Amino acid sequence: MKNIWLIIKGIFMGVANIVPGLSGGTIAVSLGIYDDIIRSIATIKSEMKKSLRFFIPLLIGLLLGVALFSRMITYLFDFYPLVTAATFTGLILGGFPILWKEFRSSLYLQKKKINYSHWMIFLAMFVLVAWMGVAEVSGTSTHELSLELPTLFILFFIGIIASASMVIPGISGSLVMLILGWYQAFLAMINGFIDALRAVDINEILTFGIYCAFFGVGMLVGIAVISKLIDQMFRHFPSYTYAGIFGLVLASPIAIFSNLTLEASSFSIFTVLMSVLLAIVGFGLTYLLGNKSS
Repeated sequence: MKNIWLIIKGIFMGVANIVPGLSGGTIAVSLGIYDDIIRSIATIKSEMKKSLRFFIPLLIGLLLGVALFSRMITYLFDFYPLVTAATFTGLILGGFPILWKEFRSSLYLQKKKINYSHWMIFLAMFVLVAWMGVAEVSGTSTHELSLELPTLFILFFIGIIASASMVIPGISGSLVMLILGWYQAFLAMINGFIDALRAVDINEILTFGIYCAFFGVGMLVGIAVISKLIDQMFRHFPSYTYAGIFGLVLASPIAIFSNLTLEASSFSIFTVLMSVLLAIVGFGLTYLLGNKSS
């Protein structure tokens, strides 16, 4: 049963990783498994069996989330932007009670009270994510995929950047790719590989498989390096780390809503009511899933 819950949570993280402005790390925080992810990555050599038992179902869910919902999420944000954004906002905010509890526990263990340093770190992280959300991306050029080495190496580094969305709450890898002009290429890579598998087109499978391999290796490298750093921060500066995470996560809804294209029809009574309802449902869902982890 525990593996099934991990697969479900992985699906949520996978969906989050393809939404500009949303971070898989944010959803991991909301679902109460963020600390487990960081510790499992940091101790994968010393506790490999335990780490793999945790990661394999989570990874299966994450890949399912990306593969099954990459087209659907684009459709939902295009045709139901307010409702979709409100739902994700509810999913994010549902994890706040558990995050607050962890923050209070870290203060208690360190025998500290909330001070100016906590507030400064919180504000710095909040401003960073809010700025990323409102950064102008409309004039950014869009890059194309090719099998040339420079493009493949860029995909490797884009993978490192994208890994931040899984490891650092609030930092949206999709949004960074959008700013850099690689988001459409990323979606083309994922959807192209899935379409090739469906059509059993060997040439296309190999072509898109190479793209995915360079991107995937970059993600693995980024996850390994960044998670080690965050693990050390949790060990030595837990309350300050949680303060930063609060800022990153709280600013995520700003990043999500700032990337919406809203029309007058988006604010009909039915749409607004549905948005509020789904935000409440999303809040309750992550709160319950987070408590399952706790």
